Amino acid sequence: MSFLAAWRVAEAVRGWLSEQEAQHLYAAAIAMPIASDIVEVGAFHGKSTVLLANTGRRIFTIDPMLAGEDPVNQMAISDSDADNLQRNISPYANVTWIRARSCDCELPSRSIGLLYIDGPHQYPEPRQDFERFASVLAPDAFVAFHDYGEFPGVTRTVQELEATGRLKDGVVCGSMYIGRVGRHVAVDAGNRPSNDSSPSRTGRRFHLIGLCHRFGRRARAFAHSLATQASTDVQLHLTVFYSDASDARLILEGATSGRRSPEISLIRVPPETIMQRAIHFAHARIDDSCSHTVFLDTDLWFPQTFWQDYSEALDLEVPGYWSCRVKEIDARPADLLVDAWAGLTVETLEAVSVGVRHDSFNGMVGHFQCIPTRLLPYPADAIRAVNRADEIFAVRAVALSRDGRPDRRIGKTSAFHLGHPFCWAGTSALL
Repeated sequence: MSFLAAWRVAEAVRGWLSEQEAQHLYAAAIAMPIASDIVEVGAFHGKSTVLLANTGRRIFTIDPMLAGEDPVNQMAISDSDADNLQRNISPYANVTWIRARSCDCELPSRSIGLLYIDGPHQYPEPRQDFERFASVLAPDAFVAFHDYGEFPGVTRTVQELEATGRLKDGVVCGSMYIGRVGRHVAVDAGNRPSNDSSPSRTGRRFHLIGLCHRFGRRARAFAHSLATQASTDVQLHLTVFYSDASDARLILEGATSGRRSPEISLIRVPPETIMQRAIHFAHARIDDSCSHTVFLDTDLWFPQTFWQDYSEALDLEVPGYWSCRVKEIDARPADLLVDAWAGLTVETLEAVSVGVRHDSFNGMVGHFQCIPTRLLPYPADAIRAVNRADEIFAVRAVALSRDGRPDRRIGKTSAFHLGHPFCWAGTSALL
C-alpha cells in the first residue's frame, strides 16, 4: 500500500502522529532489512500501529495500557482506550499486541528491522526500552523515537546513544527522530539475563594526543597510569609528539609496565618545532575507530578507575566538549614522586595535593580537552605557547556542543598534575 493510502486509514485513529512524521516512519518501515520485524513500544489507540501494519510487515506492539493518569506523558488511560486499540488493530493479522511493559516481554524470535519507541517519556525509561531490544536489532536496523525535542527524557536518550556511536545518521522530522544502528549497539547484550532491562555497558575507545618536552620522567608515570587502568571496557590509543629520544624511551617504559598497555604511536619532531603544540595536534592522524579524542598534557597521572569512570560520566552528558578535574602537585614533591613512578597511588598524591589545577577555567584549558572524534580540528596556530590555541579550541568546541554550560568538568574521579619547574608561557616560549 502507498503511504497516502495507509495514511488515509491511520489518520482516522486518535493519536498525536502528524502526517509528515508518519511519512518519515513509513519510509523506514519500507526500507528496513528484509526477514525482520517491527517492534513498537507504546501504542495508545494504534494510530502508528495501523499505519505500519499497512506495510505488510509483522509488528509486535507493546503497551500495558494501564488505566490511570499519566502526567509525565501528559495523557490519561482508561479501559475504553484499550478497547479502542484492540478494535483498531483487529483487522490486521500481522499485528500482535503484547499487553505488558517492554522489560517483561520475551525477545522476538527474528531480528528487529525497525524499533519504534513511543512509550513512557521520563528518563531512563526510553533508554531502557532501547536496551531491552538492542541485542536483537538487525545490523542495519532503524530506530525511531517519537516526541524527540519535546520531552527531555527522549531527547537525552537519543543524544546519549548518538554520543556513544550506538545510533548514527539521525534525521528529525517534527518530533520524530529516526536513526540507524551504530557499531556498538549490542556489545554484551547476549550475556545479560532476559529479564535485565538495565543499560548495557558499551566499550568506549579514547585516542589520547599529547606532547612531551623535557618531562620524560613525568610522562613515564603518565604512561604507566594508563597501562594500569582496571577497566576492560575502555580501550586507549596514545599518540605522543616528542623531540628527545630519552623522552620516548621513558614513555615506552611506562606504557609497557602494566597489564593493559595502550596502543601507542610516538612521533618525533624537530627540536625547533617541539613547542608548537597546536601545529602538531592539528596535524595528528586521528584514529576514527575511537569514539572520543582527548588532547592532554603528558604530565598527568590517572587513578586506576579514571577512564571507566570518565566513560560512564560521558554517558550522562550530551555530545560535545568535556574536561575533568585535575588536582595539582607542586613541582618539588612531584619531582621526588616521579622517581617512584611504578608505585604511585591516589593516597600518596592526595596527601601532597594543593587543590584543583586551574580551577577558575572550569575545564576550558588545555590539560584535558575531550571531544567526540572529528567534532572539529585543533587550530593550527604556530605560536610557541598553547594558551591562545587552547582557548580558541575550547570556545569553538563548546559552541558545537549540545550543552553550553560554563563548567565543562565531569566525572567523579580526578586526575593529578605532576608539577614541574617549567610552564607554558602565554606570549613566548618556556620559562
